[in-house]
Amino acid sequence: MNFKAKVLTAAVALASMSGVAEAKWLAGLQEDGFTGGGEILLLAWDETRNVSVIQDLGGDYIEFWDNFNNTAYTFNETLDPLFGSTFAASAQGDVRYSLVSLNTGLNTVDEWNEPARFSNGIMVTSNAAAPTLERRPAGSYDQSKNNIQNGTVIEISDHSSTFADNNAYFGDATTAPYAGSDFVWGRNIGTATLFDTSATSDESMYFWAFTQKMEVADANVGLLPAQDLKAAGQWSLDLANNTIAYSAVPLPAALWLFVSGLLGLGAVSRRKNA
Repeated sequence: MNFKAKVLTAAVALASMSGVAEAKWLAGLQEDGFTGGGEILLLAWDETRNVSVIQDLGGDYIEFWDNFNNTAYTFNETLDPLFGSTFAASAQGDVRYSLVSLNTGLNTVDEWNEPARFSNGIMVTSNAAAPTLERRPAGSYDQSKNNIQNGTVIEISDHSSTFADNNAYFGDATTAPYAGSDFVWGRNIGTATLFDTSATSDESMYFWAFTQKMEVADANVGLLPAQDLKAAGQWSLDLANNTIAYSAVPLPAALWLFVSGLLGLGAVSRRKNA
């Protein structure tokens, strides 16, 4: 079965199973309106056909932060059937994707006690060797945060404040929200960042956290430096099976074959010497 046929089959199979939770999604906002750990947002688009899908995946910024170095942590989500219908005519290498989560601070005792965990932070995908954001006032960090929280949310919004878990939104070059547009996302969060935050759908992507330099009330903590941190795992988009997954990076198949070959040669050598 070819790629397009798999996509169509998956879309039909999932159409009868999909459900929408009645929870709100806001970039960096909790359901009650307090700022805090935003959910994970997936953006995918075909730059040749100018079509896209944006989906809230659920999850939580704090959950990822707590497992940032955990190689055993995984996150898997079934994509909305809209992915299948939107990209059925797309070549796999033409579809780009990006993921993001935003934490805008809680303004509670938690933020004072654990500022690195609860204060401002951005998590976004990139395969750049050493991505970084400048933290000067109105620099690329502030621009990125504002574009994620304001521009993307405004484009997704249907003039209401409710974003349901697992909801997906279609867009094209003339219908908002089109994820490939620099005004919504494009390859670099509305042109604010200095590195590509996307990859083609046949590539895995690293997840990075960018924290903002902050001064907290606790004199024992003092000034926390800004950090650019790479997560232990990578994201992989599987359009053929309608899934998105995050997990620690396994050994490449070619390396496993190489190791297996060495082990086999060792076994043959031991038998000859016996």
